[in-house]
Amino acid sequence: MARGPGAEFCVLCGRTGDEITEGLCPSCRIARLEAIRLPSVLELTICPHCGARRIGRHWESRDEPDRLHRADIDPWLVVVPPAELEDLRWTERGENPLLRVLVGEATVRFGSSHRVVPIRTEVRIQSRTCPVCSRRGGNFYTAHIQLRASQAALGRPLREFKTWVHTLWEDLVRESPPELTTTITREEELREGWDIYFLETPAARALARAFKARTGSEFLETASLYGVREGRQIYRTTFLVRLPPLAPGDLVEIREGLWELLRWRPSGRPVFREVQTGSVRDWPEADLRAGRFVGGIEKIREASVEKTAEGWVAHVSEGGISVPWPLSGRTPREAPVGPVRLVLDQRRAWWAPWYSGGRRRRSSRQSKRHI
Repeated sequence: MARGPGAEFCVLCGRTGDEITEGLCPSCRIARLEAIRLPSVLELTICPHCGARRIGRHWESRDEPDRLHRADIDPWLVVVPPAELEDLRWTERGENPLLRVLVGEATVRFGSSHRVVPIRTEVRIQSRTCPVCSRRGGNFYTAHIQLRASQAALGRPLREFKTWVHTLWEDLVRESPPELTTTITREEELREGWDIYFLETPAARALARAFKARTGSEFLETASLYGVREGRQIYRTTFLVRLPPLAPGDLVEIREGLWELLRWRPSGRPVFREVQTGSVRDWPEADLRAGRFVGGIEKIREASVEKTAEGWVAHVSEGGISVPWPLSGRTPREAPVGPVRLVLDQRRAWWAPWYSGGRRRRSSRQSKRHI
């Protein structure tokens, strides 16, 4: 049997005409090369609560504790050069949640040639609660945010305030990155407001500052000694966030007009816009204190209006029944086409073409024509 480059045929498949190396054609030589190494049994520690994986001496966050990912298998998978991994697909077999059988195929490349390598391994799963879930379950925290009302009299009743402020907080959490929100351990409703507890102080500080910037709140950070660990003092931080009596989008009746709070200036002064004319101004503090709080976006409705012998009337649907509400303040010069924006207030309605819900908007010539 001839060997070396001058061989005329492959000793395994008998192919001729190809370059023969050590008695093998390129296809047979590639088929005999080791391409993938994967242990027959893998051991994986998963937190049953959050899905975090224990990697060495630390934990990595992961979701879906009942599902395996490529990231769980890749650290064990070795591609032997000169092979290069191009694709890996597998299916899970078996019904034991703590023993998964993975069967699949790996597509590897040797230069210009490709090869499909069957793979099979067993994953033995050990459930263990990660430190984060352990501390969360034990009500451990390093910081907390106190959401409270300001001392000013103008604003919502306390019961309505707690519902309102929690809605604002949920909006912020929904829009914030997970690395901040996943450190929240619990929320506690108190008589005077809400307390939000965190595992990580920097995350609490970041969300407290974001909430302050969004609502124009007052902000106070304090720290108290919690204990001593390894000779080092451990502190818990409290972030007191006092919301102003009004938030952007809130409505106040001042001098027989209805005004929407647009924003708070950095100086702490509010900027208002009349919802019926669009005029913008700063009200003196004395006028603001004398004003009457009407509500927020929850007071907004869409309804048709018409002019009757008694004056302008809005037809508001209540429980499937059309109920007439007299219009207050300025009224349209001519009947608008279709439903218009209204503020419902004590069995009367304000026509509010300029109400924006706290968002800036460009002027509307159509709204001005009807004033």
